[in-house]
Amino acid sequence: TAITACSNGIVNSQLSGALSPTYIKLLPTKDGWGNGLKFYADQAWGSSSPAQNYIVWSAAKNGDSAGAGGFDATASSPGGATTNFNDDVIFSNGVFVQYPEGVQTQ
Repeated sequence: TAITACSNGIVNSQLSGALSPTYIKLLPTKDGWGNGLKFYADQAWGSSSPAQNYIVWSAAKNGDSAGAGGFDATASSPGGATTNFNDDVIFSNGVFVQYPEGVQTQ
């Protein structure tokens, strides 16, 4: 499953202000390993055009999206199930694009 490019980072406080408490009581800012979640959209925050695509990105256990276990959104078939805790977890437009599954390795 490929994802739509979303290069506009969204500041957590802006997103939280827009969503809380109407849509979510408290927007999480960290993943299960204590690393900051990253939020992206296909439009800049405050743009006159509404965003059509979004990404919620966890750098997973190692906290490093650029290193081993990172995610390449430009690959021909990126993502899918992974059994490595260092692989990023990617949620985009209502679907997990890369996600943990099965017995995990460390």
